[in-house]
Amino acid sequence: MECGSWWLKLLWYLPHLPKKKIKMFVKLGDNYRKIGKEAKARYCYQQALTLAGSLSAVYYIKKIEARFKKQPA
Repeated sequence: MECGSWWLKLLWYLPHLPKKKIKMFVKLGDNYRKIGKEAKARYCYQQALTLAGSLSAVYYIKKIEARFKKQPA
């Protein structure tokens, strides 16, 4: 599995508020899925899920898990 580009890793380490970072990675995952880069989309969703889990943000966890279950179009 491709683990994500250097740009995604850089975004992970840049300072942002946690909820904004979760939203950003979910949006990036949606964009990557839309253009057919499923591995990068899954990486983005995984990073967002990790951060949501550390915050115990149940709403975001459910939202991200729903995207994991969704099949690419």
